[in-house]
Amino acid sequence: MESVRNLIELLKSQLALYTEIKDALAREKQAIVEWKFTDTPRLIREKDALFSKERILEEARKTLAGRTAEEYGISETNLQAIIEACPDEESRRELSSLREKLYGTAVEINNENLSLKILYSTNIRLINDLYAKMGYSPTNKYGMEKARNAAARPSSISALG
Repeated sequence: MESVRNLIELLKSQLALYTEIKDALAREKQAIVEWKFTDTPRLIREKDALFSKERILEEARKTLAGRTAEEYGISETNLQAIIEACPDEESRRELSSLREKLYGTAVEINNENLSLKILYSTNIRLINDLYAKMGYSPTNKYGMEKARNAAARPSSISALG
């Protein structure tokens, strides 16, 4: 029963950390939207530190889940199997609640992360378009459209054999 209590405490810590990660992603998104590029490196470092903590907590969760599964004599170490094997109704209810909250927060983190990727991609495209209008060639194109020219004629290396 002690391993279940430890697992519940660990899941609470994970939920708090997931909430911090979600908030950090929201702050980073806000900085990008407002073009506050001086804040971005700090926010990225903060986010990376939180993700490092998450990896440590996830390893601890796997270890505790393994001990709990062993204690209850089940082969699976996933949270659902532990919930079903737990004899204490209150612990089952608390584990189920934490599982749902963790899943919901993970979905929100995924959505924030996806919107960040879209914002970064859009900003890079805007900057490349600005450079193109100023007469600078985009990176890795060397002044020509690769896709159009590559299909039209073979490279000199392939032609010479």
